[in-house]
Amino acid sequence: MSIPAPVPLPRPSADEGILQATHLRLLLTKRMQVNPQNWHYPLGCPFWRIYVNNKPGAFIDLDGKRLLLRPDRVVCIPAWLAYHTGSDAEVQHDYVHFEWTGIAPGWLRRCIPAPVELTLDEPLLSLCRQWQHVLEQPGPLSVSQHVWTQAWIYAVVAALLEQGGASLQHELMNRLDAAGPLRPALAQIDQSLAAPLPNPALAESCGMSTDYFIKRFKKAFGSTPAQYQLAQRVTQAAGWLVSTDWPLEEIAARTGFADRFHFSRAFSARLHDSPAAYRRKFRL
Repeated sequence: MSIPAPVPLPRPSADEGILQATHLRLLLTKRMQVNPQNWHYPLGCPFWRIYVNNKPGAFIDLDGKRLLLRPDRVVCIPAWLAYHTGSDAEVQHDYVHFEWTGIAPGWLRRCIPAPVELTLDEPLLSLCRQWQHVLEQPGPLSVSQHVWTQAWIYAVVAALLEQGGASLQHELMNRLDAAGPLRPALAQIDQSLAAPLPNPALAESCGMSTDYFIKRFKKAFGSTPAQYQLAQRVTQAAGWLVSTDWPLEEIAARTGFADRFHFSRAFSARLHDSPAAYRRKFRL
């Protein structure tokens, strides 16, 4: 009996190949009850957020304007955006923290400078209900629950891009394409948070001279490699502060800081909160 030849898989298009370089990474998802006493503080964090509330009452204040968190809406808040939270009532508050990797944070802030409000209808509604069912289960996330939550994150970002129109999507593809030659350096940075890498080593991984690498990196990401590495280290530390019980010394070591004092200084300079205060705030 002859064995049929394997059917070759279709090759990804150029756009698909570019999109494979960017990822949405789940950091934390929780449900909490917010009220005027426990949800009244400034925020400005290195990750993206998704908010869904079950009834009116909660809000965020940004640049002198108030955005009401309505029960028939999803609100997606960009990373590093500074705002104040507040609530006039007891409200069930479901949220996700996630990281958008592979694209310049500065460019994302320029193109999506404010919270994005999305109507909670199909297909978002079904995925939202599935995600909220995950939040109702006790204990850490199972593999399937993690995947459902990831699906919810991708659905919200897809709706955000669709609402932003063709110009936003086209610019996103251009930015991802321009960063392509720098992917080896980005991978090394993500794998070496505990030991930040010098520019010559990063440049060598991309097959570039050091000066040319720095120039390309600043054009693609809007920051120097050192600034980008520091932002990644602080972002990872912020996630561990909320999602683990590790002592500050361990988080400092895992993110490449000499000790907890150097870590606290760098963290506070970017997030305007000490690591201990940040942890308390998000453990509410």
